[in-house]
Amino acid sequence: MNDVLEFLYSLQFSGIKLGLQNIKNLLEYHNIDYKSLKFIHIAGTNGKGSTANILNSIYSYSGYKVGLFTSPHITSFNERIRVNGEMITDSELSSVTSKLKDGIKRFNTTFFEATTAIAIQYFIERNVDLVIFETGLGGRFDSTNIVDPILSIITTIGYDHQSFLGNSIVGIAKEKAGIIKRGVPLVVNEENKLISNIFKSKAHSLKSPFYLTSGRKIRVHKNGQISFKFNGEPVRSNFSLNGKFQIKNFRAVLQSVEILNSDFPVSVVQLKKSLSNLYVKGRMEEISKDPWIILDAAHNQEGLNNLKEELKSYDYKNLYLITGVLKDKDYGKILKILSTISNQIAIFPPFNKRSLDINDLKTYISRNGYSQFNTFQSSREAFRQILRKYCSGDLILVTGSHFVLSDFISQCIN
Repeated sequence: MNDVLEFLYSLQFSGIKLGLQNIKNLLEYHNIDYKSLKFIHIAGTNGKGSTANILNSIYSYSGYKVGLFTSPHITSFNERIRVNGEMITDSELSSVTSKLKDGIKRFNTTFFEATTAIAIQYFIERNVDLVIFETGLGGRFDSTNIVDPILSIITTIGYDHQSFLGNSIVGIAKEKAGIIKRGVPLVVNEENKLISNIFKSKAHSLKSPFYLTSGRKIRVHKNGQISFKFNGEPVRSNFSLNGKFQIKNFRAVLQSVEILNSDFPVSVVQLKKSLSNLYVKGRMEEISKDPWIILDAAHNQEGLNNLKEELKSYDYKNLYLITGVLKDKDYGKILKILSTISNQIAIFPPFNKRSLDINDLKTYISRNGYSQFNTFQSSREAFRQILRKYCSGDLILVTGSHFVLSDFISQCIN
């Protein structure tokens, strides 16, 4: 298995290549009939992963065999490719990769292109009823955009991956709009009218039915239950995900399930059961009560502002932050938001080639007068320091990216 992962991770040296020709060549070379699958295709800056996971839960509890493709992973590569919540096994991953290895080498395939192709081949072999397919970066030239879905979803739009998508929010939206296909229904969860109108205009030009979710009302009760209408019927249900932003994600899910109801019917009983058993790794995830530790993969301005707002509903004495930043992100703005969340922040370079060098990090923090930050060489060192201060009633929050969470779990929890 290590050989398989070594091979796949070696593809990261190919970098990121935006465009669909490579993935098309690879799939055609191996005669992979991706058009035989039914896809829900999801793009957006934030909320993609949660939206995908909620959809996966609903359709799995409704008796369908559901393939789920998300990225990045937190603790295991296998998290990226699942069927009814079960990760692809090591032997299955090895088998599928070996079948595609020749084409991957022949076309100088990138890591994400190879992973996309492996997922598609695996879902075909598992004979799934439905595939929930999350884009990796952008939309228009993302390798997942090779598919012709039965439904497209665009979550929210914000600043991220500007080196690839540009510094204009309108430009970023237009890249995401690249997943809109002729005649395919589009669900949009973006509340900014300027942005949603970009999607509406593109959908109209392609004669694609357009659904804006902002009008859907979901009431949150004091006991954590939610009330909403599903296919016109009033429903009250448990909702097991933490975070007000997850209610917003659920709006897009509800709309999507209603649109697909004739082909993939879901009953109220099945829906309520799935909502009571939702789990999304690394999204306001409480992994320990003593010490109290929460993990959240917020990694850009919008995500961190959502996190800041969510923390207002938590009752703690002292908030300790453990975080890290990547050099290809707008880390200046990220650090500025983090500095307003807590005055006790431990920051370290996560184990990733994209991490900001510790010396550059120290220089930036010193130059900007961020006294809230203390730098550490590793997550373990940061965690140990915080545990020395920790008292009952305090909260330790680990955030900043999937890579921060991955590093923390491997070094401090496992």
